[in-house]
Amino acid sequence: LPTEISPTMRQSSQVVVNTLKESPKNLLLGRGPSLYGQSFARHRSSEFNYATYTSGNRVVPLWSLNFDEPAGFLFSILADTGLIGGIAFLLVWMAVAIAFKRYWQSISATDSALAVAWGSTLVALLIASVIRPFNIAVMVLFWLCLGFIAARASVYAVQFSTTAKKGLIVLVISILSLT
Repeated sequence: LPTEISPTMRQSSQVVVNTLKESPKNLLLGRGPSLYGQSFARHRSSEFNYATYTSGNRVVPLWSLNFDEPAGFLFSILADTGLIGGIAFLLVWMAVAIAFKRYWQSISATDSALAVAWGSTLVALLIASVIRPFNIAVMVLFWLCLGFIAARASVYAVQFSTTAKKGLIVLVISILSLT
């Protein structure tokens, strides 16, 4: 199998911190989506430039590599969206914790195994968001897990039984607010 090279947590954190220090705009709003590669090229350390790795019988210098994503998704959020995005990310995880707490308190003894499974999945996703880049499969799993817990915990209850017209209006407003 080919060698897979990725930045370390230390390298990623240095690049993100230096990116956020560049300007007040970067501190609050970040550089923008998918611009970590430019930040890495600008702020990578000199130790990285002089390092090498061995692939088979070849010694390959790292100075020619450029990474388009950091070691963890949290670093990606901070570099792309700044402190505002980082705080929003933490608020989503706090909402997840509150929803799971409500779900845990409302379950019966027969549902406890399912609750442990969903809780374990959430813990694994939280750890993965810190130490690994997210891909689309992990994001879909996160939102499905969150939706299941929210539905089971009755976090968001919308009544559509009053009239079909009011229900349609609520549905249209909900969809428009997502776009």
